[in-house]
Amino acid sequence: MGELMTTEELAEYLGMHQDVLRRMARAGRLPCYKLFGTRFRFRKSEIDEWIEAQRHMAERRREEKAEQIAEANRRAGIRANPTLSRLAELAGVSRSYYSQVMHGRIKKPKKLPRHW
Repeated sequence: MGELMTTEELAEYLGMHQDVLRRMARAGRLPCYKLFGTRFRFRKSEIDEWIEAQRHMAERRREEKAEQIAEANRRAGIRANPTLSRLAELAGVSRSYYSQVMHGRIKKPKKLPRHW
C-alpha cells in the first residue's frame, strides 16, 4: 500500500491549487479514491507514477510533432533552416550582430553577402 494524501497535502506536494486538483479528480484525469461522496484521497505512489507517465506522454507528443513537421517539409522539398550561428558564420559577422540585423534593430549594410 502507500500513504494516502488529502487534497490539501497533495496540493502542497505538487505545488498546485486544491481546486485544480479536485476538478482533475472529478474529471477522472488524476488517480484518486473518493470518500464520503465529496472527499478525495490520493496514493503518493500512484501520483508519482502518473507524473512520470505524463512526462513521457509529453515527450512522445513533442517527438511526433517534430516528425510530422520534418515529414511535411521533406514532402514540400524544404530543407531544415540553418542555425543562427551558422548563418552568422557564413556572413562573417558575430551571431548577435546578425540577429540584430535580421530583427531590424540595425540597418543592413549596403553590400550584403549573397545568402542574405
